[in-house]
Amino acid sequence: MTHQDKQDTRIDHLIIVVPDLQDATDQYSTLLGRSPSWKGTHPDYGTANTLFQLDNIYLELLAVKGNGPAADIVQTLLDKRGSSLGGLVFGTQDATAFIKRARSFDLMASDPVPGQGIDDNTGVQSSLAEYLLGYRGRAGHLLVLYRAQRDLRFADVGGVG
Repeated sequence: MTHQDKQDTRIDHLIIVVPDLQDATDQYSTLLGRSPSWKGTHPDYGTANTLFQLDNIYLELLAVKGNGPAADIVQTLLDKRGSSLGGLVFGTQDATAFIKRARSFDLMASDPVPGQGIDDNTGVQSSLAEYLLGYRGRAGHLLVLYRAQRDLRFADVGGVG
């Protein structure tokens, strides 16, 4: 497989790691002129999040809440850089090919890490199956996730577009 081989891949969403989820949620609500689309937790990962659905992508604010593999990564990123871009989440129709391709270029790619997201307001659960990819560049460690399965149901919220 070469770099030129086309892979059906899109950017699903961006993750911003934050130390205080409620404060960050309030600030982004004001900045974006809209209420969050989702507020919830990932008990298996040790994190809590707020999502803002935008026109072409969504933004995830992610904070530590408990213990788990993602909590450790988020805390490390916060210790190194404070609130900052913590991840880029890719989506594709073929998870196996995506991971095989990443590994063929010597990128660290985990096996699926199953989990769930639980909406704080409604109790709706979202099944997650994510792969962790690691990248260490000049700016430090950037967590890159691939979401293989998503049945996330956003609330119908008011606000700007």
